[in-house]
Amino acid sequence: RTKATSTVSAGRSKMVARLGHLLAAASAVGACLLAASSSDLRQLMESQAISTFYQLRGAVAPPKDIVILAIDEQTISIPEQYYKLEPKKYAYLEPLIGFPPKRTAYAQIIDKLIKAGARSVALDIVLDRPSDETDDRMLRSALQRHGSKVTLAALYEEFEAHQGSFMQLTQPHQQFRTGSVSIGFANFTREPDGKIYKLGSEFKKSLAENDALMDKIPSWAEAVLRTAQVNYPQPKGSRIHFYGPGGTFEQIPLWYVLDPQNWD
Repeated sequence: RTKATSTVSAGRSKMVARLGHLLAAASAVGACLLAASSSDLRQLMESQAISTFYQLRGAVAPPKDIVILAIDEQTISIPEQYYKLEPKKYAYLEPLIGFPPKRTAYAQIIDKLIKAGARSVALDIVLDRPSDETDDRMLRSALQRHGSKVTLAALYEEFEAHQGSFMQLTQPHQQFRTGSVSIGFANFTREPDGKIYKLGSEFKKSLAENDALMDKIPSWAEAVLRTAQVNYPQPKGSRIHFYGPGGTFEQIPLWYVLDPQNWD
């Protein structure tokens, strides 16, 4: 078997895989069309067509200056396993025992990343309630030191009352809104098929007619870019430019940051 035939075979395999995605997308379109209202029909078809284009195009290399730290299965299970075996040796993993991680862990991670030269650090979690007093104090101190380089998440949530449903912004607890911390909402608008195609900034338009929410904060992504002082071109249109499917951006387990061996 020659290198040329291997290359052709690999190319055909990729094309077959992508056509398989196309057929799956077509099936999904058919199912969603049955459930969508006539007003949603055109928008749904357009979204599905663009999604199919991205699948056929394949993934493109993401920016190298964006690092995603994930609270993944490793971060949930490994620190506890190591800590139980040798508590003294792995004392640095103690803030990660249990879920969610202690806020001391976030404080240490912010300190380490900023010291290592990160332009900004963004937490895609809503810290709307106080927790352990010591942990909260550690995080608050880190935000006071580095707040101008940190972005926290807020969330518009829908609540039910006797008068009907209403939307309310859940922000980080007051004690964490310190040190010039930036805040952005992490909501996205979902299409009739349950998927996300549009930028977070588009969610604001759905609130435009609600007078109670006229004083809106930026989307989380916009807040992150501003905090990082990134001059980016304004989006053309409302849709997300996808670099690829899930996993295109490498996700590093959060616990790696607290492991001293990774900083040698």
